[in-house]
Amino acid sequence: MNFRLPKTDHNNQDSLEDQDKNAIKEIEQYQKYRVVDLNTLYAIPYSASDAYYISGATNIVYNNQGTVSFVSEDEYKLYKVNDKGNTPVSDQSWHIEYYNKKGEWINESHKDWNMLINYMPVLNSKNRLTPAPLYIKNLEYIPVVICTVDGDIAWVQPIIITQNAYASSTLNDWNGSLTIDEKNGTILSTAVGAGKKESDNSFSGVLMGDIAKGANFDPDNISGLGLYGFNYGA
Repeated sequence: MNFRLPKTDHNNQDSLEDQDKNAIKEIEQYQKYRVVDLNTLYAIPYSASDAYYISGATNIVYNNQGTVSFVSEDEYKLYKVNDKGNTPVSDQSWHIEYYNKKGEWINESHKDWNMLINYMPVLNSKNRLTPAPLYIKNLEYIPVVICTVDGDIAWVQPIIITQNAYASSTLNDWNGSLTIDEKNGTILSTAVGAGKKESDNSFSGVLMGDIAKGANFDPDNISGLGLYGFNYGA
């Protein structure tokens, strides 16, 4: 990031210290109001060899209604990176297992099995991932698809299950920064404004959104989301 720093007077040490303090304050203000915290989920697989890669699903996405929105329909197959013929590794076998967040393997004898099997994905006969028909929030289970070759584990693929918050893909994908979607005619921003500057440099018009962050208002005086009107600055 580039910050506009004040000019430095090398002949005045007090001036240097003051300017350094002002520069630090400017950076702190930028960080305070401009940082967007985002969380992301990524299914990190285990591979017995860096020569392997796979096809097949790594995640399931449900829409805001809780029904399936996206899952890869590719068949699970294990390949070798340098195989120019792109031929699946021979003698490979795939199955799915389930674990809770404590790392406990949940099988038919586990007390949670009957609940889990209704809300977790399964592998069909063609080694494709079949999701549960409905999304259930806060389930403490993690499905893991496992490939073995000649009985040895070659690939372990955790499956991330998420739900979109909105019916709008634009809102689901928005990261909080200025976004201009020309194709769909949509602009997303922390705040937007319209109006004019008066002859005394005051503002008349409206601001909409989170104006404390979007327009750098003092959050001690103005905070929250809304539509704000100004007439000659008031």
